[in-house]
Amino acid sequence: PPCPPPPTPPPPCPPPSPPPTVHDGDTDVVVPDTGHHFGNCVDLSFPNYYSNMSHYEAHEPSNHKFSFTLTGVTLEECKKECDRRTGCVGISLDTLTTRQFGDKEIHTCHGKQQQVDDFTLQGALQHFRRVEDVNVLVKQGSTTRTFYYPSVALALENPVCDLTVGVWDIDWSVQTAVIHKYHASVEVVEAGDETMAPTEEWEKYEFTSYTDSPTQAPVVEKYLPAEGASCVRDSSLPWTRQDNVPSTTAGFEQCRDSCNAAGAMYFALECPGTLTYYTPTGPGLMHCLCTSGNPADATSILPDSQCSSKIVQVTHCTGPFTDGVHNFGSHGTKAVYQTAQI
Repeated sequence: PPCPPPPTPPPPCPPPSPPPTVHDGDTDVVVPDTGHHFGNCVDLSFPNYYSNMSHYEAHEPSNHKFSFTLTGVTLEECKKECDRRTGCVGISLDTLTTRQFGDKEIHTCHGKQQQVDDFTLQGALQHFRRVEDVNVLVKQGSTTRTFYYPSVALALENPVCDLTVGVWDIDWSVQTAVIHKYHASVEVVEAGDETMAPTEEWEKYEFTSYTDSPTQAPVVEKYLPAEGASCVRDSSLPWTRQDNVPSTTAGFEQCRDSCNAAGAMYFALECPGTLTYYTPTGPGLMHCLCTSGNPADATSILPDSQCSSKIVQVTHCTGPFTDGVHNFGSHGTKAVYQTAQI
């Protein structure tokens, strides 16, 4: 007899639904021009969002350095500690330490901060990523800039700056198990032309702006870029690392002074943003390095655009990448200058 027909395969599973949107905040902000667009800033605000709204999902091992360790805690207690700490992007449970304590299961828990360098994983670890992704879109006409932060805490530490005179639309969102969406129209007006007071919505959503920023003096070029190698990616030259410096013109000159005092011919800036290694740490800093090697012998010589803008989407090197005259480097790239003054 003929064989029976094969069974009909089950229909494919539908794609997962996107997380629901739970909030949409709108406001208007007026910022008087400070005289230098890097001083025209607004802080992001996250009304109706709280740190315990973050979401954790199972994750593959990653090269994130442990920033804290707790013993004898539950998974929920470990999550709360990660929520509390700025820059914590995930947790790992050492399952070899898991034991029952009354009606609770407790473990040794490691918290992980932003990516800093490779390290060796030890123990039988179960990994969870803290999902609190902040994406920011800043637009004016054809000008578009995007920023990413792995947590609300880091987004709060990094105001949106570099706003020239005119109207800017800023859209930002936090994605956890749901999506929290926000919007603001920001108008930068000529100083002395503040014709519109902050609206009630501005007060309601607790926006702040740098309306009292003093007019900044123009930045003067005193130090020339390394000839033919002003932006490099390098692991071959003899670099000497100095303390991290502020990602400002003053920090630029502080780095130069340190390298000049050390007798180096060149100084370099790298990775402006929220730094978690070398000292000091925190937001608004950049790495400072010195060398007397020839920058033309660097591993890779890159265009200046690789040292004056965000070149990696997920990074703690979030800027500012320039003061309008000097470049501050970027993720893994060094902006190199001569220590000799012009």
